[in-house]
Amino acid sequence: MGGGQYPCGDKCATPCRVKHVVLKTDSAYLVNGITRNINKWQDDGWTTASNTAVKNQDLWKWLMELIDQYDNMDVGVDFWLVPRQYNSEADRLAAQGLQSSLILTKEGGFKNRGS
Repeated sequence: MGGGQYPCGDKCATPCRVKHVVLKTDSAYLVNGITRNINKWQDDGWTTASNTAVKNQDLWKWLMELIDQYDNMDVGVDFWLVPRQYNSEADRLAAQGLQSSLILTKEGGFKNRGS
């Protein structure tokens, strides 16, 4: 199945097109970074207002690459900040993912954690 598509089950013969992705998180650092700060960081050569290097630059750049990939498929990406108490299921799933032997690669695939 190509990017930007998901199986519709028995509803139709072809996959449906994803048009919008919402990432919900209780991390204000992530939401504010990607929605408010990232363009300024890029314009300022990846330095903060206090003239220090932006932390996790590699991860911010990777996230921007992923968002650009979705944008190229005409898929909108939004980041929503949710209160911590409403994020317990996501925390549980993230912890479960950390126990998995597979990890996401920067190329968009998966590999075994040890390789």
